[in-house]
Amino acid sequence: MKMIVFPRCLLGVIALAAMANFATSSPVYARMPALRSNGAQSQAEYSPEELELLRAKLLSLVDAVKEMADLLPDGSKDAEKLEKTRKHFEQLSAKELAGLRKAIDPSTIDSERMSRARQTLADYKVSQLGIAQRISRARQNAANGALAPASAGFPVASPFCGPDRLGTEQILAADVIWFLADLIREEAQDACKQEVVVAGEGGNTSLVCAVADDIWVVAKSVNFGLHFCDDDFTGTIADTSYARLDHIHTDLENSVANDNANTTRIMNNSNSNTASIISSANSNTTTITTNDNANTATITAAIANAVATITGSSSSTQTQLRDLILHTQIEADLARDQGSVPVALYEVPASSGGLLDQVRAIVVQAITNVQAAGGTVGTAQSFLTQGDASKAAGQFKAAYDAYRKAYQMAAK
Repeated sequence: MKMIVFPRCLLGVIALAAMANFATSSPVYARMPALRSNGAQSQAEYSPEELELLRAKLLSLVDAVKEMADLLPDGSKDAEKLEKTRKHFEQLSAKELAGLRKAIDPSTIDSERMSRARQTLADYKVSQLGIAQRISRARQNAANGALAPASAGFPVASPFCGPDRLGTEQILAADVIWFLADLIREEAQDACKQEVVVAGEGGNTSLVCAVADDIWVVAKSVNFGLHFCDDDFTGTIADTSYARLDHIHTDLENSVANDNANTTRIMNNSNSNTASIISSANSNTTTITTNDNANTATITAAIANAVATITGSSSSTQTQLRDLILHTQIEADLARDQGSVPVALYEVPASSGGLLDQVRAIVVQAITNVQAAGGTVGTAQSFLTQGDASKAAGQFKAAYDAYRKAYQMAAK
């Protein structure tokens, strides 16, 4: 939920400044019909296409104001007025359009800016926020304006325009459309004043002025309503937040009183239980001490027997574990790539303090195990024989290389 007040005020100022700059730079203020020498204005001639372009832009403005009105909870009355205004613009004669064209140049109506504003409103209408806004308003109307609180005791926030705030983009788009409507009215008033001065020249713009006033009134009313809704949302949320703070303050006071009462009950129970626990502990201590004395002798004897058993088996277990680790390390080295450097201890025979004889035994065991399991060992036996020959010849490194090849052929 957004609670942004100052940026929205700044937004309105920015929009006002932008449209003021747009209006004052408009060519219509720089161009006024030339006066004839007898004081009458010259009758400008405009093509039917140019007049219809003016009509189309005015109708587009009416539609844009209607889309603005759709943002309010109940825009039905405004919709009726705008429909009448639209029909008036559709029925303007070429002569009346020509009179209006003398003051309003279609190029001064910023179609691109109005299109962007209308697109913003259209996007909001089909967005999740816009759809949720309409659903919330429908439910609110069905419940006669009452919204169910989210939780018990939570203040109900019921802004006049609905439970959700319009986005910054929608407010800015509405401001743009309103300023365009205001600009059209000002230019239409110029046309009316010119007709009063130059009687008989151009079309009768009285109807044009009235229609321009109508759309201006509706646009101003809707724009004021949208800003009212934005301010009302802020005020309502502030009020309900303050009310909720009062609820929380009351809840805290009640909680403190409840905590004090509970503390007293807990202390009374604690004192009573403490005496009972101490009495029970004294009785249990005597029982435990007697049992401990009886069990100590039994435990001591059991520990002595366990120590003797563990000591006897420890030596054997350590030897088995050492042999298993060494066996695994030798197999890991035998499985390495042929080009890798072997462990030097594995290349030296037992007579010189090495493990080459144990390496051979591991290779023989690997070949035997694979064959016993029904596997094939390829040329492993040939490499084993080659290793034995090298070992007998004192070529221990060559022997280890042959044993490694034999192991790898068997292990494939």
